[in-house]
Amino acid sequence: MTFNELLNEIEKLVGLDLDSIARAEGIKITKVDRTNKRIELVTETGREVPRSFEEMKKVWDRLCKDPAVHVDSVLGGSSTSRNQPETILANLPNVEWLRFNNKKHITLRSEPTHEYGTLKKMDEFDAEEVKEKLRTSAAILSEVVIISDDLKTASENFESITGLKLEAIDAGIYRKVKDGVGYLVTSRGQVTGAIEPGTYPIVKGISRPHNGRQITVGEREFFLIQGGGLNLLISLE
Repeated sequence: MTFNELLNEIEKLVGLDLDSIARAEGIKITKVDRTNKRIELVTETGREVPRSFEEMKKVWDRLCKDPAVHVDSVLGGSSTSRNQPETILANLPNVEWLRFNNKKHITLRSEPTHEYGTLKKMDEFDAEEVKEKLRTSAAILSEVVIISDDLKTASENFESITGLKLEAIDAGIYRKVKDGVGYLVTSRGQVTGAIEPGTYPIVKGISRPHNGRQITVGEREFFLIQGGGLNLLISLE
């Protein structure tokens, strides 16, 4: 679902009383203002509050990538009443909520599971699967991308040498996490952007490098840095 499609979904919440999963003050959306790029809402006490498209997109992008999202952590100190974007998203029919490490998270479901303007807590069985993915992600200390012209041979060699069984996460993209290291194995055909076959460490960056060439592997975006002895993929996630 694109962000524009998300806005279409949010428009279906206009006029509905939306409860918060945080037991905070409820809200009602009065307008999705595409001209000024904001969602206009009013609280139970009559306070009018605009929420920017920018902050909604920030949360939505993470929700599309991560198993579940703690909205306060995504928005940090960038706004007040950070439960309001959470409330808006949680009241959509394909978003459910759960607790992980005693914090509320929202998670995206592949199909609608409840009505517009209602909340649904994820059932314990499905929630445990999401929690395990979150634990695995938190345990990753470093990552490596292996790009090959012969994915079958590369995968077989990797499994034979390491004893690790790769798991498919998308068409032509395989992954395994072991001892804090995440391995991503894919073919050059699955990469958008020019890059040679090879093994590339992933390094966290704080800003977009001016000399980096943008590439994507599946839904993940990187910037390729080469030269001066460097051969890295920079991730801003």
